[in-house]
Amino acid sequence: MLKFLELKIPPLIQVSFFSFAIFSTSKFFPIYSGNKLERVFFSFFCGGSGAVIVLLGVMKFHKSSTTIDPRYPGKSASLVCEGIYRYTRNPMYLGMLVILISFCLYLGSYYSLIYCFFFFWFMSRFQIIPEERKLEDIFGREYISYKEKVRRWI
Repeated sequence: MLKFLELKIPPLIQVSFFSFAIFSTSKFFPIYSGNKLERVFFSFFCGGSGAVIVLLGVMKFHKSSTTIDPRYPGKSASLVCEGIYRYTRNPMYLGMLVILISFCLYLGSYYSLIYCFFFFWFMSRFQIIPEERKLEDIFGREYISYKEKVRRWI
C-alpha cells in the first residue's frame, strides 16, 4: 500500500518532523508539573545517551568505509556486525528514538510520547524493513545469520 514511502524520507528529516510535532503538542497539552530541574537533568541524560548511540553507529560505519545514507542501502560496502552493532542492528535509529523521547521529557508533555511510537512504526515499516531486504540481497546468508543473533532495535 504505501510502498512509495520506502527509503524516501531521510531519517534526519523524519526526526525533524517528529520533533516539530512533539514541540507543537507540548504547547497545547503541557501536563508535567513536577520538579523541572529533575526533568531537565533526566532528559539531557537521555538525549546525551541517544546522541552517543547515534555517534557510535556512525563512527563504526565510517571505520568500515560503508555508506551512512540510509536511502541507498545497495551502496553498502560491508556488513557491520561489531561494536554497538553486536547489540542492535539499528543504533542510529535507536539513538534518534531515544533523543525524541528525551525531547518529550524535556518539554514535560507526555502526550507527545505518542509521536515516538509513530516514529518507531514509521522507521520500522518504511526504512528498516526495506533496508533489510536490500542487505539480504547483498550479503545473503551472512546478513540472515546476523539478523538471527541481533535484535532490530534492542
